[in-house]
Amino acid sequence: MTMDVNKKRFNADIERISAGTKWLVLKPAETPIILDDICREFSSRANVIAHYRARSSADAEPGRCSVFDLVQQPMIGYIDSKERFRVINGLFCFMQCCKYLPDCVPVLLLNKPPSKEIRRQMMLAELTRTVLDQLPLNAVEQLNSLLCSWFGTDTQGIFTSDAWKRLYPGIKNKTQFCIWLGISSKSFRDKRESANGNN
Repeated sequence: MTMDVNKKRFNADIERISAGTKWLVLKPAETPIILDDICREFSSRANVIAHYRARSSADAEPGRCSVFDLVQQPMIGYIDSKERFRVINGLFCFMQCCKYLPDCVPVLLLNKPPSKEIRRQMMLAELTRTVLDQLPLNAVEQLNSLLCSWFGTDTQGIFTSDAWKRLYPGIKNKTQFCIWLGISSKSFRDKRESANGNN
């Protein structure tokens, strides 16, 4: 029953997001590319790019530049009232464009901006995929602070939030999460838990 509900929700989200979507090549000199407010909000909560590697923020810029990155993980966004392309997904790609300033950039253009809740879910999907499914972090201790920041809650609240349930419906608590990642539950706890010495 749960899988049927998830499948229906999954299909509904696909139809809602992809309606009117088209592949487009933008010229940043003609159409400025900026972050959507929701995307900027998430990137300001934590230095996401810095967390990709255990380095200082100054050294944490993307070190690679490949046209295939722009195609395989494109920026997704919409055109605002001032004819600017607002990015709602593709943060790493956006950082590359800011650094290397290409003359043209392939993007996925939505016919209209999704609701704030959909944009938030899309941003959470991108960040959690990068940090959890691809696990680029060198120190798992960073995971707790990142997730608490992104989901706007404490450790236990992450797994009971609707946003988490949409992304990882099979992981219902901290224990299952740590088993999934193969990490110790002691390494995934907030400052309050660490101070109290709780697992």
